[in-house]
Amino acid sequence: MLAGRLGGGKGETFVDLYSPTYSLMELIAAGVAGFVAGRVTALLGDPRRREERQRRAREASFTARENLERLTSSQRADIEKLVAARRKIDAIREIRAALGIGLKEAKDVADIIGAGSPSRSVRDV
Repeated sequence: MLAGRLGGGKGETFVDLYSPTYSLMELIAAGVAGFVAGRVTALLGDPRRREERQRRAREASFTARENLERLTSSQRADIEKLVAARRKIDAIREIRAALGIGLKEAKDVADIIGAGSPSRSVRDV
């Protein structure tokens, strides 16, 4: 029998390491409670995350056309050059940096700018 000693002196207690002291249900309940407590703390505890979610919600409410209008003329000119040079990924990066919006919203703005510029075929390259 595998056992360990607890305490010392005459009243030593042996712990049987083969039989668990906690039931499986108690271990599962403790794990679930820890997980739920961690998620609640993560979602509600950090005010920076809450502010970031609120900022993203506000910016997501803008349409692609409104986001396009939020660009300054120099930013828009730079982005139009990138789209015309077929560097759409770089253009999306610039839009995201300028407006602080998500990837999908920035892609929508780049698509609007691209639709306004003349398209080039493979023969033009």
